[in-house]
Amino acid sequence: MPDIQRINRSTIYPHEQFDYSKYEYSHYYDCVSSIQSFKQPFSIFDWIYSKIYSLFFRIKFYLDKPARFEKVTVGIYRGERPSKKGFDLLAQHHFRTVFNLSAQEEPQENIGRHHFNYLFFPIEPSELDRGEVVKLKNILKEATSSGESLYFYSAQNDGKVEFVTACIHILIDKWPLQKAFNQLGQGLHYYPALVSLFTHVSPINLAETLD
Repeated sequence: MPDIQRINRSTIYPHEQFDYSKYEYSHYYDCVSSIQSFKQPFSIFDWIYSKIYSLFFRIKFYLDKPARFEKVTVGIYRGERPSKKGFDLLAQHHFRTVFNLSAQEEPQENIGRHHFNYLFFPIEPSELDRGEVVKLKNILKEATSSGESLYFYSAQNDGKVEFVTACIHILIDKWPLQKAFNQLGQGLHYYPALVSLFTHVSPINLAETLD
């Protein structure tokens, strides 16, 4: 029987719940803890049950998650505008901040029933200045400082999500401009805006300037 990694659920923070390379899906551990003490060996039936339970929630996650959902950096995720089930899933998995980059406000019924910290920041990258970058970084730092996760999206595939992803990697992960450029994808037309904001400024000096 395969050796099953045992991790105390109290050590798994919301930032890491979707990091499958490090942990199994969090519901798997809920199942493990409900059927057995960590000190006792699994029976074959417990092992089979836990695998079926884990598979069910993995399938449910992939069906309900927002399109193009992916991790950007610790505590920050991106994707397309969630459906009603997508907002339900974000709330279930400890996302407390949703960050709308599009020009259209999110309907209250999607936000209010989960008590999200809703941020409406309809940026236009080509008009972004250093002051707006400071505001963006402060929003991200404040939203993730409590250990909860943030999800940002745009209702249109207009490249804003990719542009903000590149900015996050420069501001938070201290990536050089050329490496962040590779994240633009559909936002490639915003490359001049990225260059005008970050050229001739090292990521470390920029981070210190904006703190």
